[in-house]
Parts: sequence; structure tokens; C-alpha cells
Amino acid sequence: MLESPRHLLQVQENPANYAAVAPLDYDLVRDGVLENSKDVVSYKASFEALNAKGIQLYFSKLDLSEGSILRLQNDEGKVQIICSKDNPDGGPYASTLFRGEKLTMVLEMVSKTAIDRVVVEEYGYAYRDPFPPKAKRDFGTSDTCQVNARCAEGDQWDDEIRSVVRISAKVGGSAFWCSGVLVNNTNQDCAGYIYSAEHCADGITPGDYEQWVFYFLYESPDCSNPGSEGVLDQKTLTGCSKIASGGGFGNTDSDFLLLKLTQEVPQFYNPHFAGWDRGDVVSDSGVGIHHPDGDIKKISSYTSIPTTSSLGGSVSDTHWRTLWSGTANGHGVTEIGSSGSPLFNSSGHLVGTLSGGASACSVGGGTGPNEPDFYGKMSYSWDQISTDSSRQLKPWLDPTASEYGEIDGIDWPCLEEPIVSIQEEDVRAFKMYPNPSNGIVTVENQLQGKQEIQVYDLLGRGILNTTLERQIQLNLIPGMYFVVAGNQTQKLMVR
Repeated sequence: MLESPRHLLQVQENPANYAAVAPLDYDLVRDGVLENSKDVVSYKASFEALNAKGIQLYFSKLDLSEGSILRLQNDEGKVQIICSKDNPDGGPYASTLFRGEKLTMVLEMVSKTAIDRVVVEEYGYAYRDPFPPKAKRDFGTSDTCQVNARCAEGDQWDDEIRSVVRISAKVGGSAFWCSGVLVNNTNQDCAGYIYSAEHCADGITPGDYEQWVFYFLYESPDCSNPGSEGVLDQKTLTGCSKIASGGGFGNTDSDFLLLKLTQEVPQFYNPHFAGWDRGDVVSDSGVGIHHPDGDIKKISSYTSIPTTSSLGGSVSDTHWRTLWSGTANGHGVTEIGSSGSPLFNSSGHLVGTLSGGASACSVGGGTGPNEPDFYGKMSYSWDQISTDSSRQLKPWLDPTASEYGEIDGIDWPCLEEPIVSIQEEDVRAFKMYPNPSNGIVTVENQLQGKQEIQVYDLLGRGILNTTLERQIQLNLIPGMYFVVAGNQTQKLMVR
């Protein structure tokens, strides 16, 4: 029997938490029930946490031989299967969150000479139900004004939606939800960087990062709400390392946190590595994409220019003050759990991550749908906090020292060439926006004098050949295009 953690009431005082974490020294091979058959050796254990809404296991060691599997299953039939490739170094690991009071763990070894280690050091006792059986308008626990990411509001944002992840963050004796974004770098090498908010890691010890769980494509496939969680939580990766952070948790800086996933993101997760814009100017429209209260992915829309601000600390101009607009399917805002989620400009480029704010579905106590949220500026996080590389984004997201102010996102398997420095390529010959586009694209000449410009489709067929003086507009049907001027080529996506 897993007891309710003694510090549960203290953890519950923080509305961001969904679980209390407590010690559990359980070695499955040492303490489990041994079952032998002709082909398989298995060890079994059953856990029960009275009155818990869910259970999550944290392993100090999970070292599986090739061919061995660890199966976790609750009474509702939800299963997580873990094998050696999921934790190749055999060190710390974390399960996904299972609903209910009971959880069964079975280790199956096809080799009777295998030496597998499965040691549970802690468990998460969930006291809040992250997937209530009878949701109202929304699938999970977020408020009713939120807009599912795959509603019409998200039609032009497929790439950006695929870049956003839900994070189960373990920090000491508690676990809570945050959001983050998979981000591109100038090497364009699928490096596995996650950009989030530093306050999500406030109080963390280095070992905790190895047990953070990242959920990909945790979203409804359309605008409706699924009847149950089903297999939405099956695309996960466990473990990361901290690369850089601001150090001030938003009080004296932009509250940024840059992580690197322990493992490569699998192709079948269909990941997108978001592009970014480190400039200090923001467009008059865009979106925030996030997991409020750990719920399925939502989208919030802004239609006025975010203004420069701070989160109330002693340093100014660290954040974008952003107001949300009502749309056809609701009035998307942010909530606890949205922290660390990205703000995208109209070109689909990341410009900051969420620190906090007062937006809410309901008016009251200084909150409401027309109250602002604050996103830590990428421009400030880039190199304004410190000259120390561990407190900058610049050396990690621009490893080629290109000095470009913006780059586009990229899909797996990241086969594009690295982005070279401006000194090597001189200046960009032309600029295109928005990219991705819904069909109408503006191309601006960035050089002195006229240029010849060609547009090709994905099959290499010529679509347009014309002269670019100052600016032209292209009207294209959906597809992938390549725009060429001189010796420079840029990729264009029309949705």
C-alpha cells in the first residue's frame, strides 16, 4: 500500500502541483513476485494508493536487457511498455501518469541469464484528476473558454502546433505541469532543444531533470473533444539536461530555460522544430499554443501588437505584454500549466515563452479574458542577461555564429544545410513574409538594384520568373516552394 505522502497538504497549497512525490525503496527483482515459465522469467508487483487520483513511478535505476520489457498497467487497461531503447543508459527514468489508485508492474525477461535492474525510488501521488471522466466543453481540466489547437483557429499553424510539448516536471517533493517548445538552431540538426520557462524548475536538483516527461502531440485530432484520453499520452520521452537559463526566474530577467532531451525525437512523433525571431519588434497578430492545467493542446490568438514590459522585477523590457482576442470557438487565454509555452508571431516564428499573467476565462480578482499575459522576450534571453554562455540562448541556438535575426522552423529529419554566417553569405538577398503563408506572400528586395527572381515547386517546375525591384506579392496555391534570387534560395510553405 502506497501511503498518502505526509507533505501532501503542503503540496496541495500550490495550485500548480498535481501530485506529491514520496520515497519508495522498491527493487522489483528483489521484492517482486517471481514467475517462471519455459520461455520467460517475470517479476510482478502491484501498488495501491488509497484515494489517489493517479500514480506515477520514478525510477533511480531502470536497466533492461535487449528483449526484456517492463509493462505498467492500471485497472482501466491503460498500458505503458518500456524497453531498453527507451532508457539506454539504464539510469533514472519516470513513468507516465496513470489514473486511479492501482498500478501493476511486470518485468518480462526472455533471457534467464539477464541481469535487469528495476528500482523505484519515489512515487507520485496525484491528488488532482488530470483527465476527469465527465469533462464539460473541454476534455480535461482547463477552463471552458479555451480553444482546442486543431479548431479553425489553428488551421494556419500546423507546424507550430507540432512543436509544442506538455511537460510533467518533477521538482523535489512535487510534480506539476508546464509547457515547452521544440526549437530549431542554425545547425538545423534536430538537436532536441526544448525552450521553456525557468520558474518551472524553481527549487530543482540536477537529478530531477532526468525524470521529466515530455508529451508530444497531446492534442485532439480536430476541434472536438475526445471521449477519453485513449492513446494520446503514448508519445513521450523521458529525461533532459539543463543547457542554459536566465538565473532570475523572471524576477530580474526573462525567465528562460533551455533544455536538451536525452534522446532523439522519433520520426513517427512527427516533430517540428520551431523557427524563431530574436528581434525586438513583434507583429500585430499571432498565437500562443499551450497545455493549460496539463490539458490537451490549446491555442490563444492575439490581434494587437504586444508591448514591451517586465514581470514586475527590477529590470525593464524583459517581457512581451500580450492581450488575447475572442475567436470563433472561444476566447483562448492561459492558465497554470501554460507556463513555458511559446508565443508565435505572424510568420510562425517564436518570440518568447510564457512567464505568467492575469488572463482567465472568468472576470474576478484582477483576472479575466481581457487581462494581459507576459512572455519572456527571446531578444532579451538571447544575450542580454550575462556574457556567460550558460545564461544565454545565443551560443546554443546560433552555433554557426550566423548572426541571423530569424530562422524558419524545420521538420524531422532536418536535412537542410546549416545556416552560414552573414559574413560568409554577405546579406540576405530578399525577405519573404509571412512564411508559412495562406497564399499571399510579400517578397522584399534587400539589395541595391534589381534582381531576377524565380519560384519553383517541390518537383522543380518553374512557377514564376520575374524582376524584383523593391517588393512584389505572390499568390500561390497550397504547397512547398523554393524562391531563388542570385545564389540564394529560401523555402516557402503555403497552407
